[in-house]
Amino acid sequence: MAKSGTPIRLLREDGDFIELNATKLVLSTDRRFGPKSMPFSGNNRVSIDLNLNKAVILIQGFFSDDEVATDGSKASATIDFGHYVETVVHTRGSADIRRKFCTVENLDKVFHATQNFKILLNDTDGNARNINIVIGSSTSYNSGTKTLTVVNTISAANLALEIKQAIDTSYSSYFTAERVDGLGSHSEGILTNSKLVITQAVSGIGGNNSSLPGYSKDDVYGTVYLPTTTSFSGGKNAIRKSAGDKVQDIYSILNNSSRSTLRAAGRTLGNIFRQGQPYGELSSSGSDYIVGIQIPFNSLIEPVGDTYVSKNFFMATGWLDKDEKSSENALTSGTTFSEVNNFTGISGGLKNMEISYDAGEAIYNFDLTFLPSDVLL
Repeated sequence: MAKSGTPIRLLREDGDFIELNATKLVLSTDRRFGPKSMPFSGNNRVSIDLNLNKAVILIQGFFSDDEVATDGSKASATIDFGHYVETVVHTRGSADIRRKFCTVENLDKVFHATQNFKILLNDTDGNARNINIVIGSSTSYNSGTKTLTVVNTISAANLALEIKQAIDTSYSSYFTAERVDGLGSHSEGILTNSKLVITQAVSGIGGNNSSLPGYSKDDVYGTVYLPTTTSFSGGKNAIRKSAGDKVQDIYSILNNSSRSTLRAAGRTLGNIFRQGQPYGELSSSGSDYIVGIQIPFNSLIEPVGDTYVSKNFFMATGWLDKDEKSSENALTSGTTFSEVNNFTGISGGLKNMEISYDAGEAIYNFDLTFLPSDVLL
């Protein structure tokens, strides 16, 4: 289906995906309006189009044996320097409140030289790869001692950048680091480039570590506030599967899967109001439920030389103007899927799948129906 070699992917709630060998693709849309003949008008027809449409995606393809081990993935973790979470207790219970992390008062305590503060990371072999951080008069990084010096007025985005550069300088053989939009305090909302996504350089379950990234400090100043993290997860060892193995996997999902929590399902409601904001990222704590699909196509917009660029189809729903619906906004294949960003893929679920096998053949054929849905409860 993709000249670049990128297959169609079914996206699971836990961030994993299922690649499909597709031989035929049908994108069907039915606009729901019906012209009616008007009396005494010479059979003029009148209709009302309320932009109520039904979309269906039909895919035909096959499952075959893997020639080599595939599906290995790298574990990732995040540190959001935009906020810390404080639990506030009141007469009617308690609530988690996001507070600003990068304040002068907090940074002076967290990164004071006597605090001996470290960001703790482990590579896939379990070796410690730590970064020391201290407050100084200027921002610098010493790759020899792996000590990052920051000013106490640094912003969340710049702090994420400095730590990214520290990782790139000394630990590029073990991790990659990328800045993405994160969350500030409740009053600030979304902060550009305030969150750091740290990914292991090597695929495999060795990168999964539920306790890291973490922090080490000497507690010189008692209570200090630390940025929010998510642990390393998503690492998988590459394995080789037969066609039957693949059929069994998806057959199990189709016959028994549901969203992991109401919270995870409710997350997709944000698609109506918060398109493009980082609330719908898939998490390894999710289930194997299918929540989306990425279908590549070959684009000549921004080509690499004379060759195509592989991009994903997207569903142009929501309050978009005509320019936002253009193919120029399609993202490249391999983009991380988010349930609340329409441009990363197409949200929805599997309606049905028919799998057939002829005796003596080495492949299983399938017909699949996927129904796009921005909100899936």
